[in-house]
Amino acid sequence: MVVHIFLYIFQCFISESLNIDMPILFRNNARMKNAVEDFRLARGLTYAAVGRTAGFTRATVLKHCRGELAISGEAALRYHLRLGIPLKDLRPDLFAADSDKAA
Repeated sequence: MVVHIFLYIFQCFISESLNIDMPILFRNNARMKNAVEDFRLARGLTYAAVGRTAGFTRATVLKHCRGELAISGEAALRYHLRLGIPLKDLRPDLFAADSDKAA
C-alpha cells in the first residue's frame, strides 16, 4: 500500500514538473466493455439488486463492474444462468463463439 501511494505521488510530481498529462497508474480510466455493467445500466438496477439476483454481494458486483476483480469462469456461469448475459460477453477468452471453435 505504501509503495502504491509513493508511486502515485511520484507520478503526480513528474506530470506537474514536466507539465504533461499522464494517466494514473492505479486506475483503469479506459472504458472497456463490461457485460455486467452494461446489463445493470440498461435495466436501471443497483449493484445490490444485481448481486441479489446473481448470488453475489453488492461489493463483488461493484468490483466486477469496475474491473477491479476479474470475473471467474464460475462467476460468468452464474451471471449467465441467473441474468441471461451471454458467456461470450462475460469471458470471451473462455467462452469463444462457436464459429471461432470450428477448425
